[in-house]
Amino acid sequence: MYGVQAPLIARNVLGDEHYSDIWSIMMTANSLIGGGLYSSWSLFYDIGGSYKGTFIGGAALYALSVLVGFAAVNLSKKYKPAEVVESEK
Repeated sequence: MYGVQAPLIARNVLGDEHYSDIWSIMMTANSLIGGGLYSSWSLFYDIGGSYKGTFIGGAALYALSVLVGFAAVNLSKKYKPAEVVESEK
């Protein structure tokens, strides 16, 4: 999913013109955030003695990403020129 779906959604939202520039920035930010986030998950175990908080936090972040994805696709349709939207139907 991450290797196929995310780039397809990004291309659909961003368009083809500046896709490669924006995608490279998004992946750089993803790598930097991921590096800090994954090491911080162990804090849940250190504080609570289990990874229950980690799993709940992960599920919440995935649910949030779904909502953000839907919002991005809907907003992209709003701001695209009418002829581009018609050609996608």
